[in-house]
Amino acid sequence: MAEFAPDKAAAVIDIGCGTGLVGQALKTLGYSHIDGIDFSEEMLNVARPKGIYRKLVSGDLTTTTVVETGAYQAAVCAGSFAPGHLGPECYPEIIRLVQPGSPIVIFMNGAHFFEDDYPSHIDRLEQSGVWRIIEIKAFNYMSALERPGRLIVAGKC
Repeated sequence: MAEFAPDKAAAVIDIGCGTGLVGQALKTLGYSHIDGIDFSEEMLNVARPKGIYRKLVSGDLTTTTVVETGAYQAAVCAGSFAPGHLGPECYPEIIRLVQPGSPIVIFMNGAHFFEDDYPSHIDRLEQSGVWRIIEIKAFNYMSALERPGRLIVAGKC
């Protein structure tokens, strides 16, 4: 995230923020304007007292959320794209939340990347001109064990 959104004062949305682990990492890196969105109000209730986020929103990313179009200068999501959580149908809403030229950084379990055919969803959005892929890299998804992951970095067109 820091490589693609070096401005620490940028407004960043933490997608699927859960209890605030990614938000805490962003804060440690020096980001000061972090908001979070998650479907689970229970998770948001755990994140809220940590004082990481300016604003926390309960929202379903398969629909248009209450978040204003282009409200953010970067979006980050780690660990939320998986069966029973977020799927590739959430990409359009995430893209809507950021300003043109803004980076969208997604880190996900690599098994689901292929099983759920993320490449075709990614390509379709790129072909339609709503985002451009900067890079897709293979990484180990968990530090405690070997699990293939994918880092997807895109920019909103």
